[in-house]
Formats: sequence, C-alpha cells, structure tokens
Amino acid sequence: MCVGFKGKDNYEIWLNAGHTGSVEDFLIWSKGERFTYEDFTVEEKAELIQPLLDAYNAEKAAREAEFA
Repeated sequence: MCVGFKGKDNYEIWLNAGHTGSVEDFLIWSKGERFTYEDFTVEEKAELIQPLLDAYNAEKAAREAEFA
C-alpha cells in the first residue's frame, strides 16, 4: 500500500505559475543552467566556505586543548 498526499505535482504548479510546455520542458527548466565558482560574488563565496572554516577551527582548537 502506498500512502501519499493529494494535490498538485510540481509540473502542475509550474503550469499554474504561467509556464507552458510539456513535462520534458518542465524538467529542462527545473534543472536550470550550470554555474561555476566564478559565478558567485565574494560575499557568497565567503558564506559557502564559512562552515568549513568553522569546522576546521573547532577541530584545531580541540586538538590544541588535547595537547595543552
């Protein structure tokens, strides 16, 4: 038995938003264009990398405390 929600699927919502086309057109549209690192602003790049820096610094502090 499969349980699910009744309602519109993404394609129907896309059509109701004023788009036209087939399911294939919707899938192409929803995939969007590829982007590269250079497409991001300096602020966006900083925001993307901050969690990595935070994790690195926390690990570094934990190791330093272990040997202190």
